[in-house]
Amino acid sequence: MLSERDQYDDAIKLLSEALEKEPPAEVSEQLHLRLGSCFLAKNDAAAAAGEFEAVQQSPNPALAAEARYRTGETLMLAKDWPAAIKQLTPFRDQDPLRNFPAVSDRAVLR
Repeated sequence: MLSERDQYDDAIKLLSEALEKEPPAEVSEQLHLRLGSCFLAKNDAAAAAGEFEAVQQSPNPALAAEARYRTGETLMLAKDWPAAIKQLTPFRDQDPLRNFPAVSDRAVLR
């Protein structure tokens, strides 16, 4: 994938084009997560946060948890420490968020 080769601008263009085609909800949510990750890699916290926030209310709990964690990362990039703590603390304190492989542990360690 382009983002794995640090070609973030090209990846953003392709992901945005894919979203314009109005894919099914779960595909759209995954595209938002990848798009947000590209923006985060480019240190564009505001754009990344918008993409991640679009997925936080997902009916898929794993995607919603990933979006919540990644939103916390954008808040840390923006140095909004109180908001980042508020975003990530539930991974430590709330049972539903404690058990998402490769997400919960990263969120708690941040």
